[in-house]
Amino acid sequence: MIRVSTIILAAGGLLLFCVSAAATGKNAENEKAVIEKVVRDSIGWAQTKDRPLLESLMVHDEGLFIFNPDSEVTSGWESFKKGFDFWMDPRFKATSMDIRDMRISVSPSGETAWWSCVLDDLCEWEGRPVGWKNTRWTGVLQKREGKWVIVQMHFSFASDKVLTEAREKLQAEGAEALKAAQDYAEGRDEGNAAKVERVLHKDFIRRVLVLTPAGGETIGSQDRDRFLKEIRGGSGKTVPMKEGGVKATVRDIAKTTAVIRVDSAGHVEYLDLIKLREGWRVISALAEDLPDQKK
Repeated sequence: MIRVSTIILAAGGLLLFCVSAAATGKNAENEKAVIEKVVRDSIGWAQTKDRPLLESLMVHDEGLFIFNPDSEVTSGWESFKKGFDFWMDPRFKATSMDIRDMRISVSPSGETAWWSCVLDDLCEWEGRPVGWKNTRWTGVLQKREGKWVIVQMHFSFASDKVLTEAREKLQAEGAEALKAAQDYAEGRDEGNAAKVERVLHKDFIRRVLVLTPAGGETIGSQDRDRFLKEIRGGSGKTVPMKEGGVKATVRDIAKTTAVIRVDSAGHVEYLDLIKLREGWRVISALAEDLPDQKK
């Protein structure tokens, strides 16, 4: 038969366990809140250039290690301090930051923690916008003398997003050159010499590798007048044009020069363009003809 006193002791033990578990859970959440503030302040300090704040958040020994987004690494406190020459320069101004998808874990010992998040850290240098967007940011903290400090960090970007953004930026910067390249290719494939002529430079030349029946190779070339004459005669016309028409892609662009690849029904061409006062003009073309798709 179970005694009442035994039941009371068991109930009391269960109550103490529940209270202890609740307290432990609350303490864990409090620790995570403290850690998150450390992480946020390690970027946010730049808004007011509160150098002492940042210095208080980092470990001051050779154990400090940071993988930067580029090939550079920061190893040790002395190496990290060199960054203050840039950050404290009046020409540098932090403009905004955003941290999202924060995840924080604390080790069972309560002495180590790690986090991951996505960071936008935007700023200006001499009034020009710079900074990082959609940065994957991870790091490790240790509790030293009762205080959380950062010992490691890793910044990186998703390679697929970087490539996509770079391509989109390149196409946007080269929009006017793209239009000239498309007019060139569409006009050639349609047999519209006037459309092509509008975007040709006076010194235009087109080259193509020609394979002879005997298996030899030669370089065929056409100057501006010959190229236009052949378009008027219909020699470059393709029927039908490939579904989707002409696809023009900027491969490189500078202030007054650009390289564009054009894919269409009967041709693959790399166009060199130059920007004149009247607009972009095609000055040369290196072509690969696809004769099985031509009329």
